[in-house]
Amino acid sequence: MARRILIENVTLGLITLDDRQAHHLRNVLRLQTGNDVEVFDKSGIVGAAVLSEVSESRIVISVQTIMEATSQKRIHLTIASAIPKAARADWLIEKCGELDVDIFIPLQTRRSVTEPGGKNKFERWQRIAEEASKQSNRAGVLKLMPLFPLQKAIDTARNSEPSDSSRHVGLFLSTAPSKISLVRLCDQLMETHTTHLTVFVGPEGGWTDDEIQQMNDAGFTAVGLTQTILRIETAALAAAAIIKSCVQIVR
Repeated sequence: MARRILIENVTLGLITLDDRQAHHLRNVLRLQTGNDVEVFDKSGIVGAAVLSEVSESRIVISVQTIMEATSQKRIHLTIASAIPKAARADWLIEKCGELDVDIFIPLQTRRSVTEPGGKNKFERWQRIAEEASKQSNRAGVLKLMPLFPLQKAIDTARNSEPSDSSRHVGLFLSTAPSKISLVRLCDQLMETHTTHLTVFVGPEGGWTDDEIQQMNDAGFTAVGLTQTILRIETAALAAAAIIKSCVQIVR
């Protein structure tokens, strides 16, 4: 498999890599002139390329073919989640990237115990998301949103209704007895024109009654995963994996 390189904009022809990328290809991967590489950008465009020049001063690649990869997606998935503590948050971002989640929204909820803050945290998450894209061979890069209060995330999901015959569906993970199985619901969604799906994942202390009412008022559906209580990152990734698996089976 050809090495993957994230660049700003994939276009046909010659592209000179920036210093950081050039150093990695030349000094770490030790690639040489004539080696094949795959380039991709954050929008999901993928290209097949070859190294046309490798020197101490620069590396130039020649992009020979382009594929609009994101147009092949059956469903665009957003995970809106409370943030787990410490390194578990980094792990959550990495695995969302590997699972081909399109957008991640950090949620500010009533019972949140930690909230991402500062430019450095989001820059770190961006690097993690980019590396996850390279490793997993997905198209594009997980898009990271700033910290959203729950109501803002709800409004964002509701306003993302597609303009064509497809539709957006909002779900929230719940441990209530009245919930339905996400697996069962996925089977139903795949039979409809649903193309945009947002899954809300609550904090360790769970949703408050007011928050549940907010999501119910928005027309979102409560869904369940297991009979056990899951950590934030476990619940978010289990939901993403179930949804992506359902999409893969339909294909």
